Amino acid sequence: MLCSLLGFSLKIEKKSTLTVKIQNIKKSEGTIYVTIYNNAEDFLEKGKELKRKKIKPQIPCAEVTFEVQNGAYAIALYQDVNENQKLDKTFVGYPKEPFGFSNNFQPKFSKPTFDDCFFWVSGTKKEVQIALIH
Repeated sequence: MLCSLLGFSLKIEKKSTLTVKIQNIKKSEGTIYVTIYNNAEDFLEKGKELKRKKIKPQIPCAEVTFEVQNGAYAIALYQDVNENQKLDKTFVGYPKEPFGFSNNFQPKFSKPTFDDCFFWVSGTKKEVQIALIH
């Protein structure tokens, strides 16, 4: 009986299928890296991502799915056209390769924050569309 009572007191986290639809793909070369973050402190910090997947680009769009708990998330992605496993940047730090963020946030003078890009996942399915910036 104690085990039954403990079972009822455990919080059951709901899982959702998060589908990321990547649009505005102009080249089929390379790999697209899609990275999910779930808190502001780790956003865009290398090695601090919640989940990461890589996919082959398909013109004009591609998609990838993740299983996540309900909550707040932000996505950053880029197309590694030259396959060197990093986002190449100019001398001032602006990306040379196609990139994008959730909420289709377009940075002007600095990199985005988690607050610029976050969205909520609730229920069993969520779809996010991100257009690559070239």
